[in-house]
Amino acid sequence: MSFRTKLTLVLMAIVLGTAIVVEYIVYTFSAEQLKTETMHQLRGRVAQTLDYVDRLMFRRSRDALILASDRTLRDSLADPSGVTRRLREFRDLYTTHVSYAFFNTDGVRVADTDGLHLGEKLTRAGWIEPLVPGEDGGVRIAIGFDEDLKSPALYFLATAQGDDGKPLGVV
Repeated sequence: MSFRTKLTLVLMAIVLGTAIVVEYIVYTFSAEQLKTETMHQLRGRVAQTLDYVDRLMFRRSRDALILASDRTLRDSLADPSGVTRRLREFRDLYTTHVSYAFFNTDGVRVADTDGLHLGEKLTRAGWIEPLVPGEDGGVRIAIGFDEDLKSPALYFLATAQGDDGKPLGVV
């Protein structure tokens, strides 16, 4: 082999070896950088989503509290049609909720925006008993399966109290 060929092969080996080392370093650094950036973006998205869910839950809870403290609803409890009318007005005003219902302290559905199951006592109303007696006016959130919608549902439950602080039922 001539000197020229040997020199060319040595130089090519040096360039190729250097290129491989540089490519490996750049690839490793880029992969780490991409991983770090992706994790940063995912953390940001998770934080935004959690903030959105938190705000949504807060707003829906406030809606339930506002409705439970509504003077028209509390004054017309003797008239289920008046309660139903007010529930429908509220549903039309705040369209995020699918429906509203009012249950008395025994778990009997007194009023409903869709008129479903009126006068029936809920068999699975385990959330009514702990909510009504001595409730401080807070909102409870229950997760369940809605038989009418045939899908999972979030229930925002607020205690309606009379002027004397005695529980009247649950919205």
